[in-house]
Amino acid sequence: MRSQWNQKEAMGGPVEIQVVYHMPIPSGTSKARRRQMLNNTIHHIKRPDVDNLNKFLNDCLKTVAIQDDNQVVSLQSRKIYSETPKTIIRIIPLSGIYCSSWE
Repeated sequence: MRSQWNQKEAMGGPVEIQVVYHMPIPSGTSKARRRQMLNNTIHHIKRPDVDNLNKFLNDCLKTVAIQDDNQVVSLQSRKIYSETPKTIIRIIPLSGIYCSSWE
């Protein structure tokens, strides 16, 4: 994480995190099934589960990109199949953004 974070310090204040986990397609998958996986017709419902991926992500972000994981007030995550496994993370600072309260 540290090698990918181009800021000098970890971010403070409330943040929203949006993440997409690009999961590998199993070897030996047929071409037709591979197409369905890449078109999100077949979803990644195997291990690791998204909760465990999110826990690991928060641990990786802590002290590098954000000061503490208690700053995360919103987390959107999903797993998809991909020919190029990777994780795309977007961290959105919420400081200065005001919204009316819901009652």
